[in-house]
Amino acid sequence: MKFEISRTRLKKVGSRERKFLAGIEEVAFRNGNLLALLYALGVVAATLGCAFWSVRATTGDEFGTQLPRALAAVLVALLCSRILMGIDGRDLLKRNSRILMLCLVGVFGAAFSALGVVAAAAPALERHLDFEVARIAPFLFPLLFAPALATLLAGPAAGVAIGVGAALLNLVFVPETGVLPALAGGIVIAVAAPPLVANVKRRTALLRAFIAGGCVQLLGVVVLFSSRLAADGISDELLREALFAAGATVVSAGFAFAATVLLLPLLEHLFGACSNIRLNDYADLGHSLLQKLSLAAPGTYHHSVVVATLSAAAADRIGANSLLARVGSYYHDIGKLTKPNYYTENARPDQANPHDGISPNMSAVIIAAHVKEGIGLALHYNLPPPIRDIIREHQGTSVMHWFLHKAKEDAKAKAEAGKTDPATVDESQFRYSGPRPSTKESGIVLLADSIEAASRSLERPTHGAIENLVNNIVSGKIDDEQLDCCPLSFLDVALIKRTFTTSLTNILHARVAYPADDKSKEAKHDADHRSAPAQPGA
Repeated sequence: MKFEISRTRLKKVGSRERKFLAGIEEVAFRNGNLLALLYALGVVAATLGCAFWSVRATTGDEFGTQLPRALAAVLVALLCSRILMGIDGRDLLKRNSRILMLCLVGVFGAAFSALGVVAAAAPALERHLDFEVARIAPFLFPLLFAPALATLLAGPAAGVAIGVGAALLNLVFVPETGVLPALAGGIVIAVAAPPLVANVKRRTALLRAFIAGGCVQLLGVVVLFSSRLAADGISDELLREALFAAGATVVSAGFAFAATVLLLPLLEHLFGACSNIRLNDYADLGHSLLQKLSLAAPGTYHHSVVVATLSAAAADRIGANSLLARVGSYYHDIGKLTKPNYYTENARPDQANPHDGISPNMSAVIIAAHVKEGIGLALHYNLPPPIRDIIREHQGTSVMHWFLHKAKEDAKAKAEAGKTDPATVDESQFRYSGPRPSTKESGIVLLADSIEAASRSLERPTHGAIENLVNNIVSGKIDDEQLDCCPLSFLDVALIKRTFTTSLTNILHARVAYPADDKSKEAKHDADHRSAPAQPGA
């Protein structure tokens, strides 16, 4: 079976890659402040429109008298979200696509809150309830929706920021008497929801997270009505209101879960985001692309699995996304499917080295091409953008030292023969085209890739030898400026080195030589006796 990509396919891949990279640059926040401002104004307009619709639908009154308070609430919500996101989510602000995505999450949350107000004021409820219907409207707000969805798409920092912003946006839809309870409940959920869903990898686990969040909301209902009960005493109206409030809370949590599950894949597709739920789908080693890799390039497949083990452990140690590091490691070398026999790990003892018959420059071109060919396969199999980024960045602009050394030796030999100048070897021809890693996960995979490959050359993989190997390779990458574009700190690098050393020591540990059993010893003795030369005089 052939896995080579045609020239036409490679041209299409290159074109898509150029458009993709150009798109990133066009929507960068630092180059598009005006566009980001327009997104914010869109949130203001959409929220005020939802408020106008809910007021007209429920009371029939004009919205003009509440406009100043609503506008102030929306602006404060945007300001607070921007401040909170700038504290721990600066990377989110580099792409306007991410800003637009989070703005849409806030708009959807406001629209669902307005829908809750309209549903609470339905004529059927007004006929059967003896208390003010507007009091249960805040309990129909899907408080879990905005922080949970933002966390799944962009991380806990975005979840807290968008959750607090959504809590402030909800003030537009509640009467003045319900401002404090609605604000307190929204902020509590904004803080509680992101930790519940941050590490969710399956939809069943997401359901459990929403059930836990719903229990937090119900606890808030109990606290609220307990305080009112202590102040006003027991009454049928209060008990009826508490019952309906609890039911409304359950309904809102269920609605938030359904809306999150439905909108999550849509926003992932539109904005190139990737949640842990989607990443987990590609973590299956039974994926067709990984199965092809295991058959056509078994050495590369085993290398990728070990790199995944190292990367996941290191990412977990420094607080990075261990799932992304592991999945990205599985696919980082899929470009080697096109010419697997040109890579050392796939070489067979009975086959000649294909690099012996070509120049070092041509060898470097073939080896470097596996990055671009990997991107082509990733696009063909629709791998998510974060995985494609790791494939693109896992070599950075590193030097192919072996081929560079071979080229210098060839140039030196030709110079001694008087044919050329040894200084004609250009190092840039033996470097990968990059880019260098831009995320913690890409940086970890780059280090793990080089260290795992180098560890195969250790004759005695003792703890000390592995530690020296890890330190030398990491220092070399730092000196070569391969980690300058990723946000790894010195502390992160120290923890990564320690984790790599421990993991490799456990992987490469020496095994005990088990003694042979008695039957094996007897068989060996008989064989030795039969093969021994005859003794004189026998």
